[in-house]
Amino acid sequence: MAFTFTLKPEHGCLPSLAALEAEAKKYDIQFSVDREKGTFFGNGVSGSFTLAKDCIHITVTNKPFLLPETLVKMAISKWFGSLPGE
Repeated sequence: MAFTFTLKPEHGCLPSLAALEAEAKKYDIQFSVDREKGTFFGNGVSGSFTLAKDCIHITVTNKPFLLPETLVKMAISKWFGSLPGE
């Protein structure tokens, strides 16, 4: 089942697209972005995201059945949270 959540970077700045792509490789995530929208897939989790002015809206469309939603949110939050702002 799909779910959506929003992340606000602690430092207040959204990451650059280059930073998103570089960090995705570190986490073995396949990633594509077109301006402020993108998709991701890795470790059985897939979804999309939209970069807004001061936050990232994330929709997870697929995850392993036995993996709790809270763990998926934590992993995605860790990935996006590790990104430097522009």
